[in-house]
Order: sequence, then structure tokens, then C-alpha cells
Amino acid sequence: YSSDIDLVYVCDDIEDKLFELYHKLGRSLTTVIANKTPEGDLYRVDLRLRPDGDTGPLVNPLTASLGLATVLAYVLVYTPLKRRSWLSVLIGGVAGAMPPLIGWTAVTGTLDPGGMALFAVLFLWQIPHSLAIAMYRKEEYADAGLKVLPNEVNDAYTRQQILAYVVGLVAVTLWMVQLGLGG
Repeated sequence: YSSDIDLVYVCDDIEDKLFELYHKLGRSLTTVIANKTPEGDLYRVDLRLRPDGDTGPLVNPLTASLGLATVLAYVLVYTPLKRRSWLSVLIGGVAGAMPPLIGWTAVTGTLDPGGMALFAVLFLWQIPHSLAIAMYRKEEYADAGLKVLPNEVNDAYTRQQILAYVVGLVAVTLWMVQLGLGG
């Protein structure tokens, strides 16, 4: 069993509010999700509390910090940047690649090459994946008012970027073999 709490805030300082909530409830939280409404002045914050009511630490401070940074990057940077710049895909890629790093730090308590390699694989996979979809659906992105590389620069440059990230992805997967994480 778990307890879900839905909060709706009308504020400009959601970052401060999330830090306040985390400080007050962080030891008993398992999930914190904040989404800005389309109107831009409301935030829906979904909290999931630990089912056992235990307020002991769930994770180490490094893991908690990475998790909070991921949520803040996604909500406060990626989401508003989608309508302003194609570079939002990089911020989204960072936020999307954090879960394996967060898991790694939760188990090891350290930020080391193994965790960074897992992060890099997911990040370097997401970028060409997102760019390929953007090339295929660029008209729909334009209609929605979202900035994507093929519409902001051109398809040829987008293909170059896809290739560059794929080369990086191959290199990182070989690094993982060297680290003993794959074979």
C-alpha cells in the first residue's frame, strides 16, 4: 500500500517549493513529480510516500541530489526550452539518462566510471533517436510550436549530428567492455 498526495501550487518559485517539500518529507518520499500546466502558472506536484511509514533515509545524499537535479532539470529547463530551442533535446537527454546513474549511485554510493558509462550509453542513444524522430515528424513539431534541429537548421546537419552521436555511442559501449560491464 502507498499513500499518494497531489498538491497544486500557484507560484513562480516552484524550485523553492520543491526543495522545501523535499526537506520536510524527503526521508519518507519515494517519488516526486512536478509538471507545469499549459497556462504556466500552476504546478501539479505528485508525491508518493513510503508504504511502511518509515522516515529513515531511502538513499544516500548523492543519489537524492541526482534525483532532485533530474526533476528540476526536466521541469524547469527542458519543458520551457522545448518551445525556444532545439537544444532542449540535450537537456531532455540528460534527464532521461539519469535513472541508470541514480540506480548506480544508490547501490554503490559513488559517482564512478561504471555509472557514468551507463549514463553515457543512454544519453548517446537518446539524441540520435530523438533527432531521427524529429526529421520524420518535423512538420508536426512545427505545428505544435516545438523547436527541433531539422526545422531550425536543416536535415543534412541533423544527419551529421546523428552520425556523431552514434559514433560516440559505439565508443562508450566499447569503454563498458573495458570496464568489465559488458562483453
